[in-house]
Amino acid sequence: MPPHSWRRMAHIQLFISAVTAEFRSYRDSLRNHLTQPDVSVAVQEDFLAGTKTLQKLDHYIKHCTAVIHLVGNATGASAGEPSLSDLETLYPDLAARLPALKQVIETGTPRLSYTQWAAYLAIYHRKPLLIAVPEAEEQRDQSIDADQRAAQQAHLERLEALGHYAEIKFANADRLVIAVLRSQPVQAGLFPQLRPPVDLPKPPPTISGKQSKKVFISYRRDDSRYQAHRIFEAFKKKLSRENVFMDIDSIPLGHDFVDVLKEWVGQCEIFLALVGPGWVSCSDPQTGKLRLDNPNDFVRVEIREALARGIPVVPVLIDGASMPDEKQLPEDLRLLARRHAEFVDFRTFDPDVRRLIKKLGITGTRRRATANK
Repeated sequence: MPPHSWRRMAHIQLFISAVTAEFRSYRDSLRNHLTQPDVSVAVQEDFLAGTKTLQKLDHYIKHCTAVIHLVGNATGASAGEPSLSDLETLYPDLAARLPALKQVIETGTPRLSYTQWAAYLAIYHRKPLLIAVPEAEEQRDQSIDADQRAAQQAHLERLEALGHYAEIKFANADRLVIAVLRSQPVQAGLFPQLRPPVDLPKPPPTISGKQSKKVFISYRRDDSRYQAHRIFEAFKKKLSRENVFMDIDSIPLGHDFVDVLKEWVGQCEIFLALVGPGWVSCSDPQTGKLRLDNPNDFVRVEIREALARGIPVVPVLIDGASMPDEKQLPEDLRLLARRHAEFVDFRTFDPDVRRLIKKLGITGTRRRATANK
């Protein structure tokens, strides 16, 4: 989320922008959790009575605290030409301030929906905009046709052109609520009225590639070996090879595996825990017991060491995997369930990994390694 001039307010006014037909249950759950005596939450239906819906939305967004924008496959109802003309009259600099909408404003095509306009008006009025998208296979309240899905993809691309990216992926209504409460504004204490749970972790500090930080990639071979290798290659492009550890390439021959793992975890500044669909249920073929139940399981050793050090531990949920619940984890790994997760999906693998690298603040370029002699 781009920097904004955040303000502490005696009363918070939030707007949830979502297509009702697709996300009613998600939106209503989020609204119920966020609404408090000093926090009011509005949705689009609050402005449908009478006419000039877009103008009513604009007035509320102009004076609200922040906008939460759920982007799925449905566009929602389109705003009519009179509404757009009224906006142009009210804001002559609309196209200049929102260059990604120049064609829309000049030609009227493609026609944007009220839900899409809510996001653009938040940007125009310089309001914090938190964008959330569902996981690819997540059940929606209604199925959507291909044309609307394409229009929503174009909408996300316009938002990215304006510098706003989807920062949340949610697997269900509860995960959406948790992700919002773990978002940067809440974690930074800028909306104290929302009172996030006391056990939510602080946002991980960013790291700079210029300082040659070390990154550890933890994964299960039976669960995400191919994804781990691709993520490893992506990080090598930003950091030198010796600063990115993954066991398949990094452990010297003849060395004790556990000792090397502990040594590397002890050196790294950031730890990525790759969690695929079978990460929790993976079992030892010899004993039939869950690997996580073994205190000497390599993955358990890695994560335990990282959590003990207090460094940023980032769960990376692969291909629709859900965040493990505390009850599914051994006691020494339960703090992992409280860490803010990122998502990497095979359909959007490259942009997802680029977003991960960007969020970690890794901006360096790969240095030419000197050959060992």
